[in-house]
Amino acid sequence: MLTDTACCYRATGMLNISYVQIFAPIAFLSSALGVTIVSWAIRRTGRQSVLLLLMSGVLAIGMMSVVIFGGGRTVSDIRGGRRIGFNPFCDN
Repeated sequence: MLTDTACCYRATGMLNISYVQIFAPIAFLSSALGVTIVSWAIRRTGRQSVLLLLMSGVLAIGMMSVVIFGGGRTVSDIRGGRRIGFNPFCDN
């Protein structure tokens, strides 16, 4: 989470502190591990294109997950007779 966004959430009382205590260390360790692995791979191969390939892989996995989960929800809505399409962000 960006620092300014976190400050805004904290100022308005919307920041869930228990989540922050869990996910902040996980995010820190994951980013440190990622930098270490990418640095090692670049040193080992001598090519910076390793970073591009990793980023492409992450993007492809994200794209596939959106298609799979979104498609599954759409099929479920169609079978259930629910309306599909755009919905307002704030349903009352």
